[in-house]
Amino acid sequence: MFVHFGLLHILFNMMWLNSLGGQFEHRLGTTRFGVFVLTAAVDSGVIQQIMPDNMQGTGVLTIAGGMSGVNYALGGFIWMKSRYEPTSGFYLSPVSIFILVVWMFMGIFDGGKTMSMANWAHGAGFVFGLVCAICSHGFRTAFLYPC
Repeated sequence: MFVHFGLLHILFNMMWLNSLGGQFEHRLGTTRFGVFVLTAAVDSGVIQQIMPDNMQGTGVLTIAGGMSGVNYALGGFIWMKSRYEPTSGFYLSPVSIFILVVWMFMGIFDGGKTMSMANWAHGAGFVFGLVCAICSHGFRTAFLYPC
């Protein structure tokens, strides 16, 4: 999550992190935010690395880097919270949702031919965020929902 490949890469990742992470941290606190970020980074990074090279979408043998898996986890979490728990204060605009989903599927369908992206990290992060939001809504877990 700390390795980036170019100025635009880190710029876009930090822009998303500021927007999405700021919402999360403001509403659920710094500790929950830190644990969520680290867990999402491990989840998305491990999934990206265990997939066979020909299924990663990042080329033959590459090192994946970036904050995208975490940002997708934050995006999935905020999207589900805003949809199923509107009083939570989370909000993700339809345009932002569209950009996140379209960018993810562009990477998947491109398969690393023209764009080298960590498709599995994006998908794993997104699913992680969705699951955390659904679980926190349904079960009010102590980790994700303030007392």
